Amino acid sequence: MKNIIILLLLLFFSCKKVDTLKDIPKPIVVTLPVTNITSTTAILNGNIVSDGGVLVSSKGFYYWNKNESPKVILNLSYTNSTTYYCYVDGLTPGTVYDIEAWANNDLFLIAGDTITFKTLDQK
Repeated sequence: MKNIIILLLLLFFSCKKVDTLKDIPKPIVVTLPVTNITSTTAILNGNIVSDGGVLVSSKGFYYWNKNESPKVILNLSYTNSTTYYCYVDGLTPGTVYDIEAWANNDLFLIAGDTITFKTLDQK
């Protein structure tokens, strides 16, 4: 019985206390520049710099313009453990879009910085 009490005391005093979620490492995601922009298509690019110590379970992009609700992209054209991109079509010519790359590690859903691009005008 004495050994159990000592073990419990050791466990109690050796555990690091986490007061809030802010103490838990979060993924770090970077929204990379948009490439191959045409009047109706573009390639969105993202990078996971850190997974926050927990395996990233999903990643993708949000994109929107001032006249539309944000769209979520889950079907990525290419992905490895850190870098991913997606080909999007059906964009409106001559329109400014905002995008954010995001990642989820089952504890946090974190988005990278918002970047802006403009589709080419229709010829």
